[in-house]
Amino acid sequence: MGMLYDTSRWLDMLWQEHLEVSEPARELVQQGIAKQGAPFAGFPADLHARLYLPRDPAELTDAPEWAMRLHRLAPELGEWGRLRAMCARNGFAAGIGAEVMLKELLPLVPDAPEGKPARGPGQQDQEGGDEKQQGQPEQPTPSDADIRAALRAASRAARDAVQDAEQSLDGVRHCLRLSTPGSLTVTDSGPANLKAVREAFGLLSKNPKFRRIAELAGRLERLAAAKRKSEIKPGVGEVHGIERTGDLARLLPSELLALCHPKLRTSMLVRLVQHQALGYAVKSHETQGRGPVVVLLDESSSMAEDGKDTWSKAVTLALLDTATRQKRAWHLIAFNGSIVREVEVQPGKASVVDIVKALDHRCMGGTDFDGPVMRAVDIIRSSKTMRKADVVAITDGEDELEPVTVEAAQSLSKAEGVSWLVVAVGPVGGETCGTSLGPIATTMTRVTDVGDLKAVLPVVGLDGH
Repeated sequence: MGMLYDTSRWLDMLWQEHLEVSEPARELVQQGIAKQGAPFAGFPADLHARLYLPRDPAELTDAPEWAMRLHRLAPELGEWGRLRAMCARNGFAAGIGAEVMLKELLPLVPDAPEGKPARGPGQQDQEGGDEKQQGQPEQPTPSDADIRAALRAASRAARDAVQDAEQSLDGVRHCLRLSTPGSLTVTDSGPANLKAVREAFGLLSKNPKFRRIAELAGRLERLAAAKRKSEIKPGVGEVHGIERTGDLARLLPSELLALCHPKLRTSMLVRLVQHQALGYAVKSHETQGRGPVVVLLDESSSMAEDGKDTWSKAVTLALLDTATRQKRAWHLIAFNGSIVREVEVQPGKASVVDIVKALDHRCMGGTDFDGPVMRAVDIIRSSKTMRKADVVAITDGEDELEPVTVEAAQSLSKAEGVSWLVVAVGPVGGETCGTSLGPIATTMTRVTDVGDLKAVLPVVGLDGH
């Protein structure tokens, strides 16, 4: 139960689940309890409930004055309203938003008088409790203007945190089959999905490098999606149901009617922006599963220079997204002077554990191409399901292929139609890669600036393969 509002068991459970995965949130709650006593735990629960619900729950009586002032001044601010629209019915966003709001507003929470515990909902003051205790200095009471300023700053900080959190998930959203109201397609909003979203975000929060990899992969995927949209026309007239969408062209007549109503227009536009409006579900011809994707990822010591390691792993993660979309198997072979690990993911079966195992490693050692190339040849030859694969090699390395390796790779291309897509990273690496992997390369992509994501889009999208 909240401090000012009668929150439901469902809302309390959502907030408790956020506390379970967020150590900073738990610490903030404990700081508040140290100031106000155990009843303070209801204050962040109130914040979460108001962000999650489109309308406020019923109020309780006898809430502390400081909490009442904070909550009742918030609706006067446009920043608060925009934050609520962003978090409405979004358990993940509401948890992040409530945590940041709590952090920013905690300095406004007064200390309970010494020797007098804070009141909980429905509790009455002890006899003589309103009298100031002797020798205890009176705490300054912030003005309404001060509270409004703090609420504005807290709401802005919370909006930024929610946006950053959802953007950081872009690189893993599709390959982990995550669904949030901010994504293009909401396929699942149940407890299991919310747990998976929080698990993925917890991983990203604890590992700044991995979060950077996911953010870069997300940018690559957005660029690839824009490229696909400009090249492919969707099927017309293949309606098979109703779904939540942000596509104005597919809205139901009842939703379009709301746009014409002065009192319903704003709410309708918010749902449209959040991809929560009801529209016709259009089913295009399903993409048939194609050959697997085998990624040869160079993790030699030179890849740790100039951001090449982070960039190459972002490309690798984006390739997993493409494989998931195209119903392909995905197989990673990480190497330096030898093969250091392999990770295989069946179509649509990626997990957080798989992604961490594949990408959360540092670069070290030298470079040898023969081992990973021959391993890719063996994988494709050993299984019927691995035929006609696309092999993507990402490297800045210098090495000469043995003649037997070149012959094996070329014969596989002729017999099975295997494509060898080489991505040479860096100006020096690009030249040597062209020399050493050129004899087997179907295509060669040279990337001299890892900040230029467009250069590698044809590879990420597996265009024509």
